[in-house]
This record gives sequence, C-alpha cells and structure tokens, in this order.
Amino acid sequence: MYRDAFDRASYTGKGLIDIDAFLTCLDHRFPEGQVLSHDLLEGEYLHTGLAGDCPVLDSAPQSALAYYRRLHRWTRGDWQTLPWLRKTVRNEFAQRVENPLSALSKWKILDNLRRSLVPVALVLALMLGACGAGRVFWPGAALALAVSVEGVLFQALACFLRRGRRGTVHYRTK
Repeated sequence: MYRDAFDRASYTGKGLIDIDAFLTCLDHRFPEGQVLSHDLLEGEYLHTGLAGDCPVLDSAPQSALAYYRRLHRWTRGDWQTLPWLRKTVRNEFAQRVENPLSALSKWKILDNLRRSLVPVALVLALMLGACGAGRVFWPGAALALAVSVEGVLFQALACFLRRGRRGTVHYRTK
C-alpha cells in the first residue's frame, strides 16, 4: 500500500543491506533494550527501497502456538514504537533528541498499532452482537463488517493507485 500510494517501501526485516551504512546510520539511535522489533524504525531511518523482482520469503510458523507467539512478539514490538510519534525521542544514552521520522513514517506506526487492535475490535463487536439485539446489535455488526473488509479495501486502493505499474508478487510456489 505505502509503495503504491507514496512510492515508499517498508522494511520487513529481510533484504540486502550495507552493514557499514546500517551501523553508521543507526549507531546509538535507540534506547538499549527498549524496542523489541526495530524493523519499521530501521526502515524509516534508512529509507528502505524495494526490489519487487527479488522474492524473499519468511518461513511460516510450524504450529498455531508458534504463530500466536510470533504475533504477540510483533505486537509488543509495534507498541514499543509508540514514543516515535513524539517530536523528540530518547537515544541509547537516554538523551532526548529530535525525532527524524516523517509524517508518513509516523502514520505507518499508527497503522501498525491500529492493525494490532483489529482482533480485539472483532471480539468486542462479536460480544456486542451476541449480547444484545436492536440498537446494540447493529453497531457491533457494522464494526465487525468494517474490520472484515478493511484488507480488501486497502488492496483495492493499492491496485487503483498502482495504475498500470507491474503488480507485486506476494507469494509464489515456483
């Protein structure tokens, strides 16, 4: 979505990097042990590029428990980026420094936080729908419907914004 709409890719923890440039740009930028998942922050600091014709696939978790453990870790990491919505952030030495992230980068952080709340919103919507009828049912049903079609709407928007550019292959078996 971000690549298609804004021509800005998001780093996902896999790819080719120049280690020296990586260490130079990120040296002492983050508080030690305070951010579990750096992918989004690192990509925004380093201005990630996208090579859509070089697929790099992550292995799928081997069990449902492994999937939920990974999701829990990723969600915790997303919430640990919350301080980067401010004008200043703390570095490794606990000093306040100016936050270099753009408005779009901050929006990506907010979008990750929103995405992490989708399962909670679905459960609440289902509880509202199950516990009542009439006035209570319809808001819950509307919320569940909105959350359910969110992914489809974003994909449709991305296709519209792509306008003739070659599509990105997300998964291929051969």
